[in-house]
Amino acid sequence: MLIKKDRSSKEHLKFIAPRAGAPRGRLGGGWLADLAALEKAIILCDGCVRKWDPSAYDYEQRNVWPGQRSVVGPCDGCGQFSYQARLHLKRSTF
Repeated sequence: MLIKKDRSSKEHLKFIAPRAGAPRGRLGGGWLADLAALEKAIILCDGCVRKWDPSAYDYEQRNVWPGQRSVVGPCDGCGQFSYQARLHLKRSTF
């Protein structure tokens, strides 16, 4: 037997949309520290890049292509989609 659950459009979008940034109830800084501990690539918007010190976690800002400093994607700090985000990678991974 199939039980259909009716959702409003707002609930449906929340259900199907992947959420970028820190999970609900987590601060952005703690979430970035967790990503750094897992040695994940970190993408930060212009607002969040000033709040995070990559050298404290042995991270470094990297260019995707020579001469291109920005990437397109959701910020891992605040979740805002940015067309000029910065990519940070662990120094030992490249």
